[in-house]
Amino acid sequence: MPQGIPHGIFNKSGRTVKCLFWVSPTRKLFELFNAIHNVPDPAEVVRLAALHEVDFLPPPGP
Repeated sequence: MPQGIPHGIFNKSGRTVKCLFWVSPTRKLFELFNAIHNVPDPAEVVRLAALHEVDFLPPPGP
């Protein structure tokens, strides 16, 4: 998933999925993960992510 190009992963299986990603360079991701730890509100996660150079896009249409 190249930096600067929108990308995503979607679980449409109805089952729990675990994913593991390696990110390089990490930029502000470590600080972002600390900031969103235990934040239950998705809108707040999106807001905090933007402050850490991560922009969430809506999922694609059906």
